Amino acid sequence: MNRRIRKLWIKGLSGSADAYCRLGILFLNGLGCRRDRKLAGLCLRQAAELGSEEGYLLYHKFFSKGKRIIDNDSYVEIYREYERETDEKKRRKLRKYLNLGTKWQKLQIFLAK
Repeated sequence: MNRRIRKLWIKGLSGSADAYCRLGILFLNGLGCRRDRKLAGLCLRQAAELGSEEGYLLYHKFFSKGKRIIDNDSYVEIYREYERETDEKKRRKLRKYLNLGTKWQKLQIFLAK
């Protein structure tokens, strides 16, 4: 295990959500270590549990395919907020949550237009 990864493990074990998120990305892509999806999932889930928004989004993007992550009412509210928002940075952030929706949720939004 290289030095960078050891330092991230130490920070993660000390409660750093950012360190767990970075570890998850490293293991997911095999950067500086062997590729390990199971370990990546554990790290990203821990990052999400510690409050990392990026960890939450990445965990669900790669490990919750087809599962309903956001309830239907919240999904519709996020979409409405996305439609009202004029700041592109905020729209990008909301789009990440919209991408977590199920096919059914996305279809409902499309049909409601």
